[in-house]
Amino acid sequence: MNEIPFEVRRVINVLVVFWQMCNNHPDRVGPSRTIDELIDRCSVGRSFSREIYHDLYSDRRSKYAGFSKSDFIRYLEAEYNQPTYEEPVDLGWEQADLAPHTSVSHFYERHCWNCKGHISSAICARCSVCGFFICSSCSSCFCRNP
Repeated sequence: MNEIPFEVRRVINVLVVFWQMCNNHPDRVGPSRTIDELIDRCSVGRSFSREIYHDLYSDRRSKYAGFSKSDFIRYLEAEYNQPTYEEPVDLGWEQADLAPHTSVSHFYERHCWNCKGHISSAICARCSVCGFFICSSCSSCFCRNP
């Protein structure tokens, strides 16, 4: 398991405490600017943490109702330990450099559903899970499309 940085560990701990509050007092929980700011300061897993946090204070908290505390912590840590998209994006840039030499002439050109950034098969790698191209700006693919 990778060593989880302090900022990520802090967000995980806050989400666990918030999850416990949601289980014990669901009528008393709601959005918190403090938690939003803490998630914004985190450099890794920001969109995942925000999604979990939103689920917890909305009507989708039941997705996590069957978790024990340790299960919920493992679930949050597993996201941090997922392989990053940096390596596939680097491979995408390498593919773009080799394209003139490999006679690849057709490129997929679209925009990202999340950040509206440009997606091109010449520079973006495919996600091994959903098969769509990974945005080089925000690292989104269709796995996280709501």
